[in-house]
Amino acid sequence: MREAVGGIRRRWGLAAALLVAALVAAAGWYIAATQANSREAARANFERRAALTARLITGAFVASVSVEEVRERYGGPPAQVRRAVAQDGDTTSKRTIVLSAGGRVLAAAPRRLGGDRDLVSSSAHLRAALAGQVALSDAFHEPIRGWQIEIAVPFQAGSGRRVVASSGPVSIVDGFAAGFFETASALPGTRGYLLDGNGRVLSSTDHAGDGTSMDLRLAEALQQSSSGSYGDRTYVSAKAPSSQWRVALSVPTDALYATIEGPRVVAWALFGGFTIALAALLRIGVAAARGAAACRRPRASAPPSSSRTSGCTMP
Repeated sequence: MREAVGGIRRRWGLAAALLVAALVAAAGWYIAATQANSREAARANFERRAALTARLITGAFVASVSVEEVRERYGGPPAQVRRAVAQDGDTTSKRTIVLSAGGRVLAAAPRRLGGDRDLVSSSAHLRAALAGQVALSDAFHEPIRGWQIEIAVPFQAGSGRRVVASSGPVSIVDGFAAGFFETASALPGTRGYLLDGNGRVLSSTDHAGDGTSMDLRLAEALQQSSSGSYGDRTYVSAKAPSSQWRVALSVPTDALYATIEGPRVVAWALFGGFTIALAALLRIGVAAARGAAACRRPRASAPPSSSRTSGCTMP
């Protein structure tokens, strides 16, 4: 009978130990999963910040163009268009191209562009505009004007769709992008870059659009993946609409997850205390069970009629 009771107690003890282990494992899994979800949420928010910055920057460029003004200036007869473009050519800061719906150059400044048979085929932004979408070019170098970017705008003229493309110095981009990068840099240590489709820096948080001011480790990482980490930093990037540009943001990993680290330490500290408390309760329970078993075991030297048991007084 005593052996059967002892077996039951051992099974209950094993069940209690397994229950404690399951509770500890479940609590640990919950904390780990919660922390992982919090980190994913912080990273997703960082990615949304990059996407919003990209949309705002190119959106500002597109909104700066008045289609009505473009139509009024370049929508008239060919002779009028050529005069308007010639006036644009009087300045050394930009070039202007007006295309027909079929991609034929109606007027251009400088004039040599009119004879460039590869002008449209080599320019993704012109092809996009001919298809009906306002588009921004990658940076390109002009012998006199230096590094330029160009915006191509489709509009409806009396003879059908036309496209006007007008350029400006890359430094203009920095003026547009600087304010948006200030907003994107809410996290301490954030670095922001606006890159064209060739990876050239158009603007950055240090306001340098010279094409060289970029962390080489980030440049290499972006060639492998649109988001990830390098060294002690985490980066994300997002494509900018109406262009082949993209915005890349980089932040110290510790800063990105700073709001999570404090609660994480507290959660794991509480988990440690919870584990220790359960282990102590289990130990007390085992000790109590052993004491109860000892109370029911008669002394070998005691007479059968004795009410004394080993270490206990029987009622």
